[in-house]
Amino acid sequence: MPVSATVAATNSSGQIVAQTGTITNSTTGTAANITAATNATLTTLSALSLPYSQLSGTVPTWNQNTTGNAATATYATSAGTATDPTKLPLTGGTLTGALNGTSASFSGAVSAGTTTPTTIGSSGVLLNGVPALQSQTLLNNYYSGGAGNLTGTGPSNTANGFQALHSNTTGNYNTANGFQALYDNTTGSNNTANGFYAGQYIADGVTANQTSSNSVYEGFQAYPLASGDTNENVIGNTAIGNGSNTTTLGNTTTLGTWLNGTQHITATAPITSAGTIAAYSTNAGGEITGLSAATSVTITFANSGWTNAAFCTANSSTTLATNVYNSIQSKTAVTFTFPALTGNLFYHCDGN
Repeated sequence: MPVSATVAATNSSGQIVAQTGTITNSTTGTAANITAATNATLTTLSALSLPYSQLSGTVPTWNQNTTGNAATATYATSAGTATDPTKLPLTGGTLTGALNGTSASFSGAVSAGTTTPTTIGSSGVLLNGVPALQSQTLLNNYYSGGAGNLTGTGPSNTANGFQALHSNTTGNYNTANGFQALYDNTTGSNNTANGFYAGQYIADGVTANQTSSNSVYEGFQAYPLASGDTNENVIGNTAIGNGSNTTTLGNTTTLGTWLNGTQHITATAPITSAGTIAAYSTNAGGEITGLSAATSVTITFANSGWTNAAFCTANSSTTLATNVYNSIQSKTAVTFTFPALTGNLFYHCDGN
């Protein structure tokens, strides 16, 4: 490179005694590395360009504005490039939204330590391919554990448990908890079911319960009497309801029911039914047919009754030795009282 220099000589008093002309020449080769140790007096370099590898010591942080086009950012693990600042492609999905940690969302597969990953998408969260969390937010329907029907249009339903409320179409305000609880419900509304198969079938355990409403089924395989029942409360393991507007506690093997505290009964007593008297006789037996939840039956004697008194026995079978009901003595009429009885009653009277 060209080198220019002026050489001058001075005496002890500082006076110039000789001076040569300007020397101009070109040099080639590699200059020695410049370091602070060998260049202690070096303080300012103007427009000096040095390779980064030639610098020693602590390198300061450089702040500098840049112009021009930066290279496209690519990701070795992504399926594409980050050309859209609101969408970041990642393996198995895309991170969308404000990427500053405030409102970004991810759609795709997330590893959960299983061979089939967790999937987060518009239809909910899938765990190993099975819906874990799903919702129809516009209808206020929320399901978990593989429950619910995302094609249904009935609002305000909640279900938890595999295939709970699975067939619901237009039914609304239902709550189902348990494996296939209210599975077959389609249009029934305002039901609550808790337990394995709770409310799925009717009394026969086979026919689907599809349209019952305003009912409660609590317990393993607690079923209504029939599909379409309303206001039917069935409580207990394998308990079977008794129809609309009834409450059933326990199954048929229940031996006793304990109710603590004062019981307040506001319902009316069962209706007394006399039925139809066939083959009536004043001194022999007879049969009363067509009883329906009867709690008492009165027999009036013909021909002004007995001279003194008569006493009668009755039962609900042809064998008088079982379930015998006795009357009080009377000349003109006797009354039998018993728990609610449906069907036929056989009686026999003796007197004088």
